[in-house]
Amino acid sequence: MDESSAWLVAEAKKRATAADDYAQQAFYTALAAFCQEQGRQIELAEGEIDGRSWNHEQW
Repeated sequence: MDESSAWLVAEAKKRATAADDYAQQAFYTALAAFCQEQGRQIELAEGEIDGRSWNHEQW
């Protein structure tokens, strides 16, 4: 996960703990989970692109 994604997840978690009502807490918790998953998917896609670019049989 890159630096900006890590910041966004940390900020969402911080706001979830500081939220007054359940709806806000649930929103920020879901946002943090979504951002973590999105970062994981981006990392997987980057790895796939890197792997395909080095595979000379698929050129």
